[in-house]
Amino acid sequence: MRAFRPSTPDNTVQGVTHPTSAPGRPRTAVAVAVAAVTPAVAGAVLLVAARVPVTADLLFLLVDVTVAVVYGTVAAVILSRRVHAVAWLVALAAVGGACPRWAAGGARGAPRTRARRRPRASP
Repeated sequence: MRAFRPSTPDNTVQGVTHPTSAPGRPRTAVAVAVAAVTPAVAGAVLLVAARVPVTADLLFLLVDVTVAVVYGTVAAVILSRRVHAVAWLVALAAVGGACPRWAAGGARGAPRTRARRRPRASP
């Protein structure tokens, strides 16, 4: 019977590499977190400052901000520990959820006006 050795000098346990062999990117993780959270929170603050009445459409703000904050945090934690494709996909979802709120947040709160119709010329 072979004895179990927890680690070997080449940083493997029975042929499996330890997670420490793929170091993370902490600076990139912070940049992803800032890029995801800042636009979402700024859009929410601008909408609150504009005193937009609360409607069902406005409740999507809560969803967008939550997606940006949660996915941005998860992507930052994964990237700080290990570089993996899943972390980049989660970061893409976080920034994608945050940026529409920043860009369209003011437009949603703006009052809607109807375009004027031109009178038809009589034949």
